[in-house]
Amino acid sequence: MQTWLAEKNIQFDESMKKIELYDLILKNKDRFKRFVIDELIQSKGFEILRLPPYHPELNPIENIWGILKNYVANKNVSQNFTSIMSLINERLEMIDSTMWANACRHVEDTEKQYLQYFDMDFEFIISVNDSDSDESESMEMSE
Repeated sequence: MQTWLAEKNIQFDESMKKIELYDLILKNKDRFKRFVIDELIQSKGFEILRLPPYHPELNPIENIWGILKNYVANKNVSQNFTSIMSLINERLEMIDSTMWANACRHVEDTEKQYLQYFDMDFEFIISVNDSDSDESESMEMSE
């Protein structure tokens, strides 16, 4: 553990216990992850873009997954594994390229909405001479 930390130039104390070293490794390991596929793609001149975490509205599969879950929830009456799997397979057979195109279009529309926020000019006006504020009153009282 100490070797890994030293190789990565992560500061640690020689007297640290294994559990402390392990915790330090867990806190830092994501910075050093390498994906062979990423390196291959980048070597061909492409840039890797990833979906931000916790934004299912930017991932078309989440829309499809929602359709599948709703179908199973509405049709499932027996609550047994075999019938649930049958319903899943039944609905998967109905998901066609049109549904995928609609899911992708929905994500693209959401992206456009988000990008509009980047084009907005926000103006904040903070009046420093506002005599009605509590702060100015308290300053006048203390003087």
